[in-house]
Amino acid sequence: KMPTVNEGTTPGAGSPSDAMPSHTLNGSGRCRRTYSLGEIPVGCRACVFSVQAPTAFASRLHSLGFVPGVPLRLLCRNGRGSLIVEILRSRLSLSTEAARAISVRPL
Repeated sequence: KMPTVNEGTTPGAGSPSDAMPSHTLNGSGRCRRTYSLGEIPVGCRACVFSVQAPTAFASRLHSLGFVPGVPLRLLCRNGRGSLIVEILRSRLSLSTEAARAISVRPL
């Protein structure tokens, strides 16, 4: 099954965020660990690290702004298995499967 991306979705009430996994910091105070987009807590700001998906879907994510170094923020999760992300002044709805394909580093 191909992950889904829905543009232009307005965020609703988010569910409580999960605790962020523990991580270590390097000497500059930056996080060295990467997380899947689905692992970070609601409200967290992060930068895209990589996209690991089939070529056609990775290309679609890149065209939407999911490119290494681009900042984003997880706005909410809903109980139906999707999340709302703010990236490049846009809000996008991603399936949890799509979110797992995107690696990020918290800011």
